[in-house]
Amino acid sequence: MLEKIEISNFLSIKDRQVLKVSNKLTTIIGENASGKSAILKAIEKLNGNEIVEKEKNTLLKENESEIKAFFKIDKKVKKMLNQQYKDKYPNSIIKYNENDKDIIFELITDDDEQNVYKMYYDGNEEEYDLINENVSSIISEINSLIKNVKSEELKKKMKLNTETSIDDIKGFWKKITDEELKQISTEIKNKIDLILDEIESEQYNELIPEYEFIYFNSFKDLLVDSIAIEEAEENIIVKNFLDIADIDIKKVKKAIENNDIQYIRSIENKTVEIMTENFKRIFSQISNDDKFELSITIDTGTQKIFFWIKNQATGANVLKFSDESEGTQWYLSMYLRLYEYFNKDIINKSYILLLDEPNVYLNATAQRDLLNNVFKKNLSDMQIIYTTHSPYMIDAEDLYSLRVIHKDDETRIFNTTLDYLSYRENTEKRKDVDVLSPVLIATGINISNQLILDKKDVLVVVEGPHDYYVLNAMVKKLNSHLNVKFIPCTGCEKVPFMCGYLVGLGYTVLALVDNDTAGRRVINQMKKQNENGELYKIICYSKENGTGDCILENLFSDKDFKGKIGEKSTPNYRKLLYGEEQIEFDEETKANFEYIFKNINSCLEK
Repeated sequence: MLEKIEISNFLSIKDRQVLKVSNKLTTIIGENASGKSAILKAIEKLNGNEIVEKEKNTLLKENESEIKAFFKIDKKVKKMLNQQYKDKYPNSIIKYNENDKDIIFELITDDDEQNVYKMYYDGNEEEYDLINENVSSIISEINSLIKNVKSEELKKKMKLNTETSIDDIKGFWKKITDEELKQISTEIKNKIDLILDEIESEQYNELIPEYEFIYFNSFKDLLVDSIAIEEAEENIIVKNFLDIADIDIKKVKKAIENNDIQYIRSIENKTVEIMTENFKRIFSQISNDDKFELSITIDTGTQKIFFWIKNQATGANVLKFSDESEGTQWYLSMYLRLYEYFNKDIINKSYILLLDEPNVYLNATAQRDLLNNVFKKNLSDMQIIYTTHSPYMIDAEDLYSLRVIHKDDETRIFNTTLDYLSYRENTEKRKDVDVLSPVLIATGINISNQLILDKKDVLVVVEGPHDYYVLNAMVKKLNSHLNVKFIPCTGCEKVPFMCGYLVGLGYTVLALVDNDTAGRRVINQMKKQNENGELYKIICYSKENGTGDCILENLFSDKDFKGKIGEKSTPNYRKLLYGEEQIEFDEETKANFEYIFKNINSCLEK
């Protein structure tokens, strides 16, 4: 699992910047020309591509550039790698100790070397050597086989001690004479040979993970209308198209030389069926179009391959690829770029997808489909890092996956919106709002009316409209001296983002959430971002002398909730605040709300 990327001296990035990577989706937002694409290009360098001089920061041409990726091999990953290796090599004995400490796999690209890796234990950087970590189990396995040798003297000679090195194990048979070999059964010799072969061949290297970053640039990596046959294998999108269609470009060239029109037409015909079926399977928006077809023609005169599309709108006619809708062009091109992932056959290889502005050619519906179906379902076992300006490409259920990019004298990476807003607190407010406005839209939060405020106001961020209506209503009914304004979100998970956003705009902020499983989880997340409560305060609903879970509704006595609220609904709660009917609550209800308001005041006074 990729955990973080470190980038130094690459394009607009000068000093070391760290991008923390989420388990599934990592969403990069920021103003135009802030350096979002530079980050993806830097990450792609970890495929082993050289960093050339023009890619260094203009002010640091003489300095070394360095890009690092840090992957964690935890118990789950170890188990997966062990199982895949064992499935392929049933007689193997080398494996990861699944109960040992996690391992960090560090991948490095710099001026001198590309794609160098090192492995070490998480926390202390003690070097991890897979084969040496398995020496004791190798010795144990060989010694267990030696027990079956009949000669006690030979057993003693063959037995390995705990100090035996891996080099000594490789030379195991050298100390055994030909006469002694005759005393060892063929079965024992063969089993020991299998162990030695696994070591000598370094077959165990297949347990060491491989990683590939697949970079898809929405502006550049679209399938072309046509391409010269000589150039087909140099274009990754075209090459993958031909691989999926099972087209051997060498055979095509030979068919053209021999004027074998029958072979060429057969290739063209089979391509329609294969490519159409494959693409319909991953692009839901055309799955029901029975007229949709992808096809090619091979022109023997110009020696070019042409790509065509047919659909319900075109009828019997075909379109050049560039005349199809931009959304279809983008989806097909992305699928072609990901072909290696879909067709993966290397057991220890993982893929990380890098997407630059995937929304640029897609309408709002297609963007939601990409996020919720393609990313979260079809590519659910793949980590994805992508840049966007669109609210439809922001996962409102996982705002912790947001990374904000800002550029002043250099590109800076902020791994939380709170970090970004804290950095920008002395800058013009409108710029901050512009950068984060897609997030506000994505979360469904509309605070435009609420933010007609004075900077002296104290804001209490609550989970939703229900809290907003009830708390405001009870402040009025109790004639409370609580001088705050409540800001509703659209769910508990949105509270941390809103708190950070408002703190960044300069307000005094307190978070108030339910004391339940979801609320406590969010509180723990906020505490990690908000050490020592320096940026904003956090409390949860509770009753005096009460224990256990407590949510908003628990502040009402059972009698009041059943008799005067009726049921949990927005109209009922809204009526509390705006309704003309005067509702009187019993002493238990009043005491519970007074206790909460007292807690809010106490917390703000600290």
